[in-house]
Amino acid sequence: MAITINGSGITSSEIADSAITSTKIADGTITNADINSSAAIAQSKTASLVSGDLPTGSVVQFVSKNLSHTWSTTSTTYVTTDLTIDFTPKFANSTILVQFFGSTHFEASNHGKGQIRKDGATISNYAEDDLLAYLNTTDKRGQLEGGFWAGDAGSTLPATYAYYVKSNTGDPFYFYRNSGISVTEIRG
Repeated sequence: MAITINGSGITSSEIADSAITSTKIADGTITNADINSSAAIAQSKTASLVSGDLPTGSVVQFVSKNLSHTWSTTSTTYVTTDLTIDFTPKFANSTILVQFFGSTHFEASNHGKGQIRKDGATISNYAEDDLLAYLNTTDKRGQLEGGFWAGDAGSTLPATYAYYVKSNTGDPFYFYRNSGISVTEIRG
């Protein structure tokens, strides 16, 4: 039976509650503009979004590690600290942000140096005198250190990001507990 509507049409007060269901709405007809900005859509409704749907600049993944123990070395060549994370980027064109922090102590002057490395190769700015772990003083020192590196993921292959250090003199170089490292993938 055909229905003819005259005048201003049907108003919402004339439609029975629950009379219109999703099966009565044509696919592709609701746009972003149709959704109220205060709709408070539950995260469970968007859980099927995948990282590939995220816009440029979005955080794709974040991995961190905090030490609950003290780590030390007397090595005069670079060695990896316990500030190490295995990480697999989801996108080759992402930016990887590596950050480290920690409380250090040196037993002698001209203490030590540090580098951020990927799979053992230096990725921080300099091959030698790098980052804040380099101190040159006549006093034994302890202080909070920190640094970061940001660069292209380059591939989706697994990689190990780590902070390497060495003692210039062979005297102890310590990283105290509550030191940490984090790796963040940012969508390119």
